[in-house]
Amino acid sequence: MIVGYLDNNKRDISIEEQRNVVDSYAQSQSLDIDVFFEEDDINNIINNISSKDSTVIIANVASLGNKLTKIVKNIETFIASGFTIVSVKENLIFDNSNKTYTLLEGVKLSIDIRNSMVSTIIIKAIHSRRARGMSRRDTAKHVNVSIASLYNFLRVHPELKEVVNG
Repeated sequence: MIVGYLDNNKRDISIEEQRNVVDSYAQSQSLDIDVFFEEDDINNIINNISSKDSTVIIANVASLGNKLTKIVKNIETFIASGFTIVSVKENLIFDNSNKTYTLLEGVKLSIDIRNSMVSTIIIKAIHSRRARGMSRRDTAKHVNVSIASLYNFLRVHPELKEVVNG
């Protein structure tokens, strides 16, 4: 079964544009799309497709989530259920292969590295903030993170709350 998946959150490409991209790809590959889904919950798609060896065609990887961790999770969910994903924009195929798992592990490592770097930067900024009397908002702006990210970081690292409050 060939499935077209359309992201209904319109993050960066409209439903119509996505449908055109997916249709054009299918035509170029002599494929007939059996069904289109505009569904946020990947599990609902998986549960509504009887053939688990289906191919899901998406316009771009970003249609699978608004955060990189969500995209990776959704790809893993599809693959674990026996699906193959074709991302037209990036010209990528995600399937049950070592190549896919290596790529996903690389993305996860990148996420971990980024999180570690942000943690280091925020810790330094928090210590610097106290010395300069900066507000939390100014501290967040200084390290180029949202105030919500700063508060989430402080929730995870309560030992730094005293430094911030001081």
